[in-house]
Amino acid sequence: RGFLLCQSCGGLHTGGKSKGRSAYYYYYRCKKCNGENYSANKVHNEICEILKHLSLDKSYIEALKIESEIQLEVNLKDRNQKLQKINLEYTAISEKINALEEKYITNKIEQSTYEKWFPIFSKDLNGKTMELDELKKDDSKTRELYNTALPYLTDLHWIYNQANIEGKQTFLKGIFLGGFAKEKVGGRTGLLNPIFHPNSLKIGALLRTGGGESSSNLATFPVCTRRGT
Repeated sequence: RGFLLCQSCGGLHTGGKSKGRSAYYYYYRCKKCNGENYSANKVHNEICEILKHLSLDKSYIEALKIESEIQLEVNLKDRNQKLQKINLEYTAISEKINALEEKYITNKIEQSTYEKWFPIFSKDLNGKTMELDELKKDDSKTRELYNTALPYLTDLHWIYNQANIEGKQTFLKGIFLGGFAKEKVGGRTGLLNPIFHPNSLKIGALLRTGGGESSSNLATFPVCTRRGT
């Protein structure tokens, strides 16, 4: 619930259960559309099968590590350039505040002039301070996250099984960016996270893709590496 979509109306499926002779049977269904009713066990098995096939090859992970290091170095260079620029702007504003205060103390400007410009300069200075704090953040944790987290993408099914219900929803939403509409067999997503797209071609019977936003608009996801994988 909260993830599966109806293939007919696009609304979210709800969960339910019905009592058999000796046990309860769980299912997902759409409240609006007739016939959109699926065994929970079947849905879960299909999702797990899809995740197994979408899992990345180890060689692909190694290529992504190399690509991430290159990108992090590029970002570091850009950040250092921005840091120099913001430092100069910070210094210039500080000098303006010092000059304003000196003129006010020596009665070279009226109090009204001081009260007009001091809040403006102070606001600009606070903004530059926040930008500097952001640019000075340590990248070591980001690098560590790449190196430790990427290998787990070779077994998406294992990750899925470790998560609680909320974690499962979040995880699946990060893979099926266009949502997941349940069909009679498998499902359809308008947009699959581009990192998994090459493997999706292997499971056309269980997962259909397309009709969503172009992957070229998703700059935060590595569509492919420099080696073409």
